[in-house]
Amino acid sequence: MYKPIYTIATGLIKCSICYTFLRLSTAPKVRRSLHWIIIIVSISSLVMFVGSFVYCVPYAAIWTHWQHPHTPGYCLPGAVVLTVGYAFACITIIADFACAIIPGVILWQTVMSTRNMCLAWATLGLGVLAAAMTICRLPYIAYWTHDHNQSCKYRPSFTSKV
Repeated sequence: MYKPIYTIATGLIKCSICYTFLRLSTAPKVRRSLHWIIIIVSISSLVMFVGSFVYCVPYAAIWTHWQHPHTPGYCLPGAVVLTVGYAFACITIIADFACAIIPGVILWQTVMSTRNMCLAWATLGLGVLAAAMTICRLPYIAYWTHDHNQSCKYRPSFTSKV
């Protein structure tokens, strides 16, 4: 399951970006907002990380509850899983947009050539792309709560007949 790895990687990447911006910024409001972003992203990543391990008890029931519904163990109700998933996605989107906007605020007063300024904004503004990818992933969060395995309906493309 990819969720624990994705959750930790997302949190660490956003926190490291915010720490880098903290080193570049001197404005108190920007620094305060960066501290809040770090706190909120860390808490949401921790909740999602722990939640991905307690989704089903025992952990192996994550894979077996589809094929063998009468195996021992249980999984959390779908409403809980969807609420945590959508909350994490929303926090991720907001943090991505914030990490895309803050470089513009930091670089606004910086003295450098127009070419270098545009290159810096374009490079640091790639956070918008990350937010767009998270928005594209939003409809698929609903599939986390299905009672049967959705992937068993699909065959790999190399086995389909033309």
